[in-house]
Amino acid sequence: MYLQPQEMILQGILGDHLGNGPNQSSQFITPNLPLLNAKEGIKKEEKLVQITEIMESVYHNDSFDNTEENLFNITEQSSEEDIRIGSHAYLKFFQRYKQSYKYLQPHLKQLQQQQQQQKQTKPPLPKQDFKDKARFGRSQSPRLQRPSKQATSLINQMQLSQMQMTQSNGFITERRNSDVSINLNPAGTKNDQARKEYLKEIEIMKLPPVPFGVVQKVGSNKAFNLREKGIGKYYYRAVGKSIQCLKGEVFDFQNNNLKEHHIETLIDGLFSAKEIDLKDNNIGQAGVDLLIQKVILSSNCKLEILNLENNNIGDRGIRYLCEALCQSTDNLVKLNISKNELTDQSINFIAKLITDSSSLRELKMHWNKLGSNKLPTLIDALSKNKRLKVLDISWNALGSYERSDTFQVGEILGRYLNNNKSLVHLDLSFNGLNEDDCLQLGEYLKENHTLLGLHMRGNQGMIDSLGFILKKPDPKQESVQNIKPGNMPFYKRIVSRQQSRRNSDHNISPKNSSYQSQSQHQKYIDKHYESDRCWICEGWSENNFIFHVDEINQEDLENIDVRIHFQYEEFRGQKMIRCQQDEKLFIIWKMLPPSEHVYYFTVNGQIKINYGHHSHIRKEKIQVIHPDSNFGFVLDEINVHTSHRNDTIINHYYKQTLKHCVPRPLQLEILLEIEEEIRLKTPWSFENSIFRNYKADTDEIVKQCFEFDWGCIRKPKFDDAEEEFRVKQELYHGYKLIKNLYRPYSALGKIGNIFAIGLNTYTDIMREVLDLVDQEHLKLNDTDMFFIIVNSIKKGEINPANGLVRYQFLEIMMRVALKKYHSSGFCKTQSEAVAKLIDKNFMPIQNSILYQNHGWRTQRYWNEGCDNALKAFRPLLEWIYHKFGGTHKKPGEKTFMTVDEFENFINVANLCNDLLFQRDICVCFNLAMMTQVNEISKDRHLRASFIEFLEALARAVDKASTTDYIQQQDQSQVLNQTTDSFNGVNEELMKERVNRSLQLKLISFMERIIQFCLTKSFKEKYEYPQLEDPDKMMFVIKDNYK
Repeated sequence: MYLQPQEMILQGILGDHLGNGPNQSSQFITPNLPLLNAKEGIKKEEKLVQITEIMESVYHNDSFDNTEENLFNITEQSSEEDIRIGSHAYLKFFQRYKQSYKYLQPHLKQLQQQQQQQKQTKPPLPKQDFKDKARFGRSQSPRLQRPSKQATSLINQMQLSQMQMTQSNGFITERRNSDVSINLNPAGTKNDQARKEYLKEIEIMKLPPVPFGVVQKVGSNKAFNLREKGIGKYYYRAVGKSIQCLKGEVFDFQNNNLKEHHIETLIDGLFSAKEIDLKDNNIGQAGVDLLIQKVILSSNCKLEILNLENNNIGDRGIRYLCEALCQSTDNLVKLNISKNELTDQSINFIAKLITDSSSLRELKMHWNKLGSNKLPTLIDALSKNKRLKVLDISWNALGSYERSDTFQVGEILGRYLNNNKSLVHLDLSFNGLNEDDCLQLGEYLKENHTLLGLHMRGNQGMIDSLGFILKKPDPKQESVQNIKPGNMPFYKRIVSRQQSRRNSDHNISPKNSSYQSQSQHQKYIDKHYESDRCWICEGWSENNFIFHVDEINQEDLENIDVRIHFQYEEFRGQKMIRCQQDEKLFIIWKMLPPSEHVYYFTVNGQIKINYGHHSHIRKEKIQVIHPDSNFGFVLDEINVHTSHRNDTIINHYYKQTLKHCVPRPLQLEILLEIEEEIRLKTPWSFENSIFRNYKADTDEIVKQCFEFDWGCIRKPKFDDAEEEFRVKQELYHGYKLIKNLYRPYSALGKIGNIFAIGLNTYTDIMREVLDLVDQEHLKLNDTDMFFIIVNSIKKGEINPANGLVRYQFLEIMMRVALKKYHSSGFCKTQSEAVAKLIDKNFMPIQNSILYQNHGWRTQRYWNEGCDNALKAFRPLLEWIYHKFGGTHKKPGEKTFMTVDEFENFINVANLCNDLLFQRDICVCFNLAMMTQVNEISKDRHLRASFIEFLEALARAVDKASTTDYIQQQDQSQVLNQTTDSFNGVNEELMKERVNRSLQLKLISFMERIIQFCLTKSFKEKYEYPQLEDPDKMMFVIKDNYK
């Protein structure tokens, strides 16, 4: 018995209603008979009737959730071999098509009628022999019967209905930007071909069409996100055919149960890949061989990131991989070969790769069996590589708690780190380093001030807040027997920048309680966590603290000892540094984890509370116990300081951005230059800012523009010369509003690269903006006639047909005023009609017109924060200006940027979203241009200088108000809100986005520029600016940019 694809879909979704409940999973899914084996005792006609009844029951009773839950139970109770398409694929398929029930219901009756007619005219189908390979292909598993024309038509109609409801186009969905989760799929030859190949292949394989929705647009590249999509076993062939049609650079195949024969089909689509993620699959050595032949050793290999974690590659597979990487083009930046059962036999090949590669920056090898026998070989290779920045060799049994002195692992590692100046992040967790190894490693590490992140969990050593390795407390002294496993902290290895942002809610120390008030369990857990104080992963930030000593004699001042005590350091004191210019002022810079910190000062042992600087005072009784002396006392008030998370300790190119603090300092006095830090800051002023060369509109410039435009317009017949003079005066009084209204609307109707108001935009201004058309005194035909009359004669080269330039817009406003208010009898004189137009139609929108032009500059843009951000990123912005601009300049001309070049830059930066549309880019560009008197024979108003480019960029960024600052998990929570609560959440989020300071928006946008717009060579040499004040997000400005 065979079912049409529609019946199979319904039976697969509603299997629990057909007697395949959770307790009957063996009937629903049996080996080699998935979805197709219904009860053979039920006839086909009865089955169709049952399906129809179930469909109506589900639809009318709204029991989707129950059906989905039962389906999940069925698939979860079956073994992996018994499942034709994994449980996740079932659920995804169900969720995609459950909304199509209403559409599908009337077609079921039509299908039943057609099948009844076929039954009467044709004999029943013979029983198929599933063992006939020639008939059913290579696989011996049963497949669906090829659908009839009617069934194919019904599938296509159901797919089309689902596409319309979800705004998805089958396999391909593209995300235009990272701010709004709306799936779009612009028509394109490659996209259509990929979709056709996908549907064609699943039809051949007799599989239900599952719209994965995996293609996302990242800048100008496509990223294929197939993580945990269940494509292994059955859908890999269809997916492979599809991605071959699309040239992508990022491929994520994590956790898809892919094996070597699956890779054989997928590999042909990876020829242009820059990033391949195959984590948690099982491709083995054979899969690595295919990857080497098709990608790594290809002539145009561009591979930069390769993740092969947990793929059962083994020593032989790693050998071939390393040899191939050494022979290929040197592009690889990140390599992850963790969890692959590697032993010390692989170390020689890994060492050769490390030695030969000049581009490798990250190497992760955790959870293998490398051991310590060939550790000197690995360390020798690492010592020769001067560019490696991140190394993860945790869980490799490099040491042993019972190891004798015959092999000193700590000395080998210590000597490497003592001489290394490039590594910034190292994970040595759970390697069994004993106490001697840890202490010996710590001694060598004291002279290393470039390693910012170090993980030592699972060894007999711990890290303090300054990065020193200390002896771990004796576990026998801690009462750990009663600690519940659920309360133990999880191990955290090296994380990427994106992953660390998602974990930004993780705090290191408790906020509002002292150590004495904690329970025994919590106290142990906090101490246990101290063994993993990584500045990078946990987002530590620089903070400065100042204390001023009052009422002390000069003699006592020489021997004064001022210390600061933090709760997260168990109130151990740290000495503060005396200011050389003010002997009563003491200062210190501290690296703090993101949290709320409680602290106090001591002056010669006496407790002091500071009433100034960055902290505030909390009136609260708190008991303090010093860990060394066990001496305790109670404070009635305490200093409280909040430290914010900093994910830019190292930038995208692994360069550290800290200015004051270094790990493991030799002396606290070298942390900062006192004279530089305490000098008075020069007040910010416009004259010293980056905006100083921008020439805003002045009365003189406005007057010159008006005289020029008045000389260009064709005057109507005035009553006399005196009336003409009065009309001119009235127009001059309102000229600033007319000119400022022309600016944005001329950008909306631009013709080519020339700004002009087209007929449609002009009509909108007359009807909606100025509300002039009333169909009585001024009809729409009258405004159209004025447009034709004014456009009939052109002056100057930059005066396009079918468009109004500035002087023509002024002329048309004058003609409209005379027609509406003078010819109709509202005003006795022509000058009164012009004054009436200005007062009645322009003055109500005066505030919005003026704010959109110059008001935005003074209120949002011309301030210290934006000035600091633009100066800090000026090298980056200058490179962008010359990279995207200058395509229209002639030899010998200075670089300038036109509106089409600016549009190209914004699109490459992927800035357009739900607030910034394509036409808004031109408006931002035109509003940023300085006013030019002559706009009809000179094109200076179309050529943006660097300072005008900066303002156009700032306007676009402010308009877009991206959500980059919101964590990824928070964005997903917002997008998953129910319909009732989404409006409120969306309104609150929108208000927060728009009102966010432009300074922070600009800083966030720089991350987009770095991600999407820079070339590889520029990324290598670009230095991310250093933060001077993390609380205010103020950067250090180089002298040549001040």
